Amino acid sequence: MTNLPKILPNTTQPRAARLLPEVRQYCENKFTGRVDLELNNGWRCSLYLNLGNLVWASGGAHPIRRWRRLMNRYYPQALSDTLSLREADCFECWDYHVLSVLLHRGRITDEFILAVVEDLVSEILIDFVQAVTHQPKNQISAAEPLYRIQDSISVLPSQTSTCLLRKKWTLELEATVGRVQENWMQWSNAGFAALLPDLAPIVVQPEQLAQQVPASTYRQLKTSINGKHSLRELAVLTKRETIEVARSLLPFLRQKLIKLVEVPDLKIPQNPLAKSKKASPRSLIACIDDSKRVCEALEGIVSKAGYECLTVQNPLQALPLLIQRKPNLIFLDLTMPTINGYELCSQIRRLPGFQETPVVILTSSDRIVDRVRAKMVGATDFITKPVDAKKVTAAARRHLKAQTVAAP
Repeated sequence: MTNLPKILPNTTQPRAARLLPEVRQYCENKFTGRVDLELNNGWRCSLYLNLGNLVWASGGAHPIRRWRRLMNRYYPQALSDTLSLREADCFECWDYHVLSVLLHRGRITDEFILAVVEDLVSEILIDFVQAVTHQPKNQISAAEPLYRIQDSISVLPSQTSTCLLRKKWTLELEATVGRVQENWMQWSNAGFAALLPDLAPIVVQPEQLAQQVPASTYRQLKTSINGKHSLRELAVLTKRETIEVARSLLPFLRQKLIKLVEVPDLKIPQNPLAKSKKASPRSLIACIDDSKRVCEALEGIVSKAGYECLTVQNPLQALPLLIQRKPNLIFLDLTMPTINGYELCSQIRRLPGFQETPVVILTSSDRIVDRVRAKMVGATDFITKPVDAKKVTAAARRHLKAQTVAAP
């Protein structure tokens, strides 16, 4: 008898080889949005794509543990650097949002984010392949699909759209799926096909274990193999690959000196971006402009002034984002494709709760007719381009102060 989960025969390999063909079609179709993958046993994950490229992923068994593990690997200061989430920040894919804020604060680089994205996406997809491959046979029929897939053109992970569109932050879907399948085969061929890397080893026969290993090794094993750290977490702590950790523990698992137990996920950080628990929530300013250069300039100005920034380059995505995030102030470009600033401002004013939200029009035209028309559709103010930091900051402070005074 072995303490490992039962290893299924190699007949599962053709089944695994059929995985993810539907996912690949989103690459071919240049899809932008969220793709949800769900198994019959309730296991699910979501992939976020931008023009067919992978941007982020979420779901799986341990999303919070995964986040802390990646931070420990690439940016350990984050866990002790007063990184915390305010209640208002707890939206979909808050972890991606934290990365975007860290980038704008100059604490991390694009290369750092790409490494995190690649590790996170690969890990979730490998877990998905493993979960599909080892679904109990009584849960699916021969005619039933291995998993359900559904897509939606939803808000992508970070509410800061310029971050999403950074080429450096995206992974080619086809290449990523290929790497995932190679990694899965390596894990499977090592005899760990049914060994879940999110399980935690714990010493159950300390006396027998002490007789088989040197005293120093025993002390180390008893300290770290305590049922609190998963195989993946042990790999980070020991600076080794997960497959190496699994190989080193395999003899003890087979002798039942160590067993694997499930561990619960951690709680979401209570307080990841505020500098202190007493800090009041920062006002959120939305910047809607089809120009990437203008969005980045506005984001830099707004962030430097101490506000949070939501940038939107696609005007068709503006209304859903505004409804979700409820910004305190909106900077709106006048000339955009598909829908112009006048029409969008009029639509914003018809949204519940946005009748009093300050809307500042941005335009390169300073004609009196433009100002009059902007007022007619409900604009609060008018700033001419090119974007000037002093003008933008002054307008933000003026309108946000007036909004605070007018509040009951």
